[in-house]
Amino acid sequence: NELKVDEKQASCGIISFALSKVQVKKNLETAVYFLTTFRQYMEYHVRMAKCLLHTKLRRRVAKFEIIFRKALRDGGYQSVV
Repeated sequence: NELKVDEKQASCGIISFALSKVQVKKNLETAVYFLTTFRQYMEYHVRMAKCLLHTKLRRRVAKFEIIFRKALRDGGYQSVV
């Protein structure tokens, strides 16, 4: 069977899990729990990675603003070269 995926979803990818009978036989509840909570786990870590990148970006922009304001205060734009 082929999966019909529109262009918007094409870049998100698919993750599949393969469980053996031994894994399920040992503890079915644990296996089901990890499979059902995997999506929340991934969403949380993607969200936190985005927050980290945005924080770093904001920090860099703030530093550039300070440098830019200092350059304007010191007599305008001057070429470094």
